[in-house]
Amino acid sequence: MIPAVTVGTVDQLLTTLFHSGRRPLKTIAAQDSAIVLDEVHSYDPYTTGLICKAIEQLAAIGARFMIMSATFPSSLVEMFQSLLEKSAPVEIVRDQELLQAARSRYQTVDDDLLNHLQKIRNQTNKGKRVLVVVNTVARCQEITQQLEDVDPVCYHSKFILKDRQKKEKKILEENPSLVIATQVVEVALDIDFDILFTECAPPDAVAQRAGRINRKRERNGQVIIFQPGPGSDRIYFDDTRTEQKPEERLLERSFDIFSKYQDHDITEQQLLNIVEKVYENQHIDVHQDFKDSIRLVDYDQRRFRGMLDPLKDDEQHPTRLEKYIQVSVIPRDFCDEVLEVENPRDRRLYELKMPAWYVKENEFRDPENEDIVFCEMEYDDHLGGQFIEKDALRMF
Repeated sequence: MIPAVTVGTVDQLLTTLFHSGRRPLKTIAAQDSAIVLDEVHSYDPYTTGLICKAIEQLAAIGARFMIMSATFPSSLVEMFQSLLEKSAPVEIVRDQELLQAARSRYQTVDDDLLNHLQKIRNQTNKGKRVLVVVNTVARCQEITQQLEDVDPVCYHSKFILKDRQKKEKKILEENPSLVIATQVVEVALDIDFDILFTECAPPDAVAQRAGRINRKRERNGQVIIFQPGPGSDRIYFDDTRTEQKPEERLLERSFDIFSKYQDHDITEQQLLNIVEKVYENQHIDVHQDFKDSIRLVDYDQRRFRGMLDPLKDDEQHPTRLEKYIQVSVIPRDFCDEVLEVENPRDRRLYELKMPAWYVKENEFRDPENEDIVFCEMEYDDHLGGQFIEKDALRMF
């Protein structure tokens, strides 16, 4: 029996494109369904290509789509519109009242956030709820250590699952006065702060971070954007261009355009205008990764038409293209505890992802349980996973 409502990640939907695993069941559930895709702007070209292919094929067999985003570049709107119009009329909905509203005043500071930690202390001591968002885990951990005197909550992707769940519960239920996070805070959590201190990121990411400020629109929020810290370019690299001339770099363009709105209350429409300006003349469907994902689906479906490999897991088909391969491991500190876990599924509560190169150099396997991958690292439930000292200069 197919449930009336199914909630999942986009990856589950994308596996309907490949001939393996539970594809028939997922396809049956999706056909003639109303499918809601949220924050669709946030995917890389490879995954966006798969999303386009899934929309095209599922819409042809009766699925209806609602595609949502707070920061929708017009080129992306036009691409999805052309796909959906093949099967049914398309309505584009924009909340004009919301678009004209502003909930925060923006400032840019042409300096490193690390040089302004006293401002964070001052605002916290005044009773303000402060959110700090940086672009790398290493920077998140570093700032947390320097602000221990104001009791920060550190939140990023390098916590084991059960500790991350505890962090999220604390943030949602205890309303801490200071949270220091990476981009993981941009989605999912329904939180509300007074002030955002953030390293510069692409405007759609900044908009998502700013969406955690004055969320209920009951007061005046403040967003302060600093220059991107070390390692940011490896995360937000403008890979739609082959040559990275200074004036073309994504983060530099983003900072320069936000600087033109110094001390302005930026409306939602102006945020969209900034997104359009930064991504001007860039079309995701000409990106090589986008083309490769379309080609992969066409090849797989042509090769296995009418066939199904039930022994092949859905997870064997990549729905995300990782620039830096990450591997699920368990910190070695939890070895004894994990080996006593009776249900193998419960081991995932102790897992986190680490770079493949690091795991290769630091993995450990128990002779009697070689299927479990442990990894040497510094780990605690406050700062999360950190490279051991010999790798300290290489950051997440």
